[in-house]
Amino acid sequence: MIAEELDITTFAQLDDAPGGVRHCARRESGFEFVAASEINANPKDNANWPKGAWPLPPTFALGDEDRAKYTAVGEADNLVLKFRKPAS
Repeated sequence: MIAEELDITTFAQLDDAPGGVRHCARRESGFEFVAASEINANPKDNANWPKGAWPLPPTFALGDEDRAKYTAVGEADNLVLKFRKPAS
């Protein structure tokens, strides 16, 4: 994803997703978007797990249940966002 294409307001809509974004720094809060990176992206994670990302490593929230499947996927797909709070 190219940073210029990123619509910061869409991240607020992910709050209800299992294991999704819990907080969102938005322009209304005075934060300015600086950059986005997919440095922690994982194409093996389809982000459609019944229990959210928690069964994936390193958490393994389901213990040994389907552990081999979750180990093969690896850690959850993540997007890194950088914001700046301008000096007042």
